[in-house]
Amino acid sequence: METFLRVIAVVGIIFLYFYSLLKRRFRVIDKSLLEDKENLEIEDEPLFEEERAIIVDMHMNLRNFGKMEGGPNKYHRLKFLVDFQLNDGEIKTLMVSEQQYEKMSVGEFAMLMTQNGRFIDFGDKFAETLNDDHD
Repeated sequence: METFLRVIAVVGIIFLYFYSLLKRRFRVIDKSLLEDKENLEIEDEPLFEEERAIIVDMHMNLRNFGKMEGGPNKYHRLKFLVDFQLNDGEIKTLMVSEQQYEKMSVGEFAMLMTQNGRFIDFGDKFAETLNDDHD
């Protein structure tokens, strides 16, 4: 009888241990669900920002990749940058692709479209048209 009680006590302790682990795990999951809910509320912001802008400068920078010491794994890539001046006078410098860079020129005035600070389109030249007719 005494052995039976010891076995039940050990099983009970093991059960309580696993129960407390599971309870902590679900508490962490519940907190992450709350954080996800807060993030969903942020998604109410507009997907795209559109502003009238003029191109005031265009330049290229060399980006270095690979080892910092300049070893054999180091390589370079050009970064194409365009400075847009908005109606309020603010200057936005945005990175564009080489193909987009080649189709732009200083002094060009059009509607600038960005998303979270990234270049999307300028003057309806680069963004794909969204068509609701697709099934």
